Amino acid sequence: MAVIAKNYLDFTGLQAYDALLKGWVDGSNASPTHSSVIFRTILFDSDNIYFYHKANAQRQTEPYDTPDVTVPLAGTDVQKALAEITAIVTSLGGTMESTSPYTVTFPALTTTAKNTLVAAINELDAAIKVLNGADTVPGSVAKSIKDAIEAIDVAEFAVAEKDSNDIITIHGIKENDGAIAVGTDSTKDVTLAKVAATGAAGDVTFTKDASSELTSTDVNAAILELEDAIDSTETDSAVSIYEPESSSYAHVYEIYQGDDGSHAAAKKIGTINIPKDMVISAAEVKTVTTPDVPYEGAEVGDKYIDITIANATQDHIYVPCKDLVDVYTGGDTAEVSVDITNNEVTATIVKVAATKIDYTQDETVGAALTRLDGADTVTGSVAKKIKDAVEDLDTASDVAIATYDSVNDKIALVNGISETDGIIGAGAGDGITIGAISTTNINSLFSANPWI
Repeated sequence: MAVIAKNYLDFTGLQAYDALLKGWVDGSNASPTHSSVIFRTILFDSDNIYFYHKANAQRQTEPYDTPDVTVPLAGTDVQKALAEITAIVTSLGGTMESTSPYTVTFPALTTTAKNTLVAAINELDAAIKVLNGADTVPGSVAKSIKDAIEAIDVAEFAVAEKDSNDIITIHGIKENDGAIAVGTDSTKDVTLAKVAATGAAGDVTFTKDASSELTSTDVNAAILELEDAIDSTETDSAVSIYEPESSSYAHVYEIYQGDDGSHAAAKKIGTINIPKDMVISAAEVKTVTTPDVPYEGAEVGDKYIDITIANATQDHIYVPCKDLVDVYTGGDTAEVSVDITNNEVTATIVKVAATKIDYTQDETVGAALTRLDGADTVTGSVAKKIKDAVEDLDTASDVAIATYDSVNDKIALVNGISETDGIIGAGAGDGITIGAISTTNINSLFSANPWI
């Protein structure tokens, strides 16, 4: 098969291209002879505009960078701008020279420092800085505002007053030229009840509803009246218990409230009767002969116990014997199904666990399945048999897929790889040779750029 050659860009070639690219960016490789020119720096003064291919060119200190293109500032736009500035200076009563440095003179000015437009602007800028100064700077707007605010201070005054009847009135406030004083509009006053000044419960009005038995009209008197009413209930609310003799019950407890010892019926609020204990006088085991007799649900042939109770209204209690024993029923498991009919137990084998069936003389079916499903470290497992077979496919040595020729700086990729019955070997496809792109080729590509 054929060998196909391919070139790659290594770090050395990338460094060469990087140097060319940086030279183009900073202007050192730029040439004004190309069809399109890129200027990276533009500077100007009062006479010219300077264009540079070089990045970050400067004209602040000598030696100046040499401009690639110089454009004089003598066009119609510049003259128009100077004419408009001259008109502004004239409207302000001054004059301006027609040639550079365009000196401005204002007759009304008292110092020569303001005879140029720049000096006049600086003077105006200084005045603006004073106006914008802090509140400690004389002549600043902030200090004028601060002085005006401090001038409107007033002596402390009260907005609320209390009369001889302890009625408190809160007045409004008003402001005149920044000075605050007590208001005179009575519609803005708020009057508080006497309790606001005294805090006494006797100054709070009490209004009772229709069901109230209190007669007081203020909170303090109502509380005192309620206290007297509570004191009088200590005797009326006392609860006592009296136990009279009884032949019908073991004990009788009568509960009275407010009883004076006479046990008046009007004072009794309840009675508790404790019945006498019931005693079994007889018990027999019998058989049901009639359905639902002597108890509901009875079936003919059922055994039951007939209990006779003394000292009770219901003197017979019937207890079904089947309620005294456990009832057994059949059930199913994964291996056995059990049925109980007429007290007869029948067992049917359904499934038997693999661990209970022998696979060989020394191994059960369950153990054999566990071994076969075991990890690849378990002897006899399927996983270990597969693992051992795969490990037998290992090659005796590595199969090369690429080589490097250090003399010619080339990488050769072999003709692929092949596999037969799991064994990997050399293939029969096309080989590929990869070599570095030369610096000469990079330079030729870069110099061919028509924009540089």
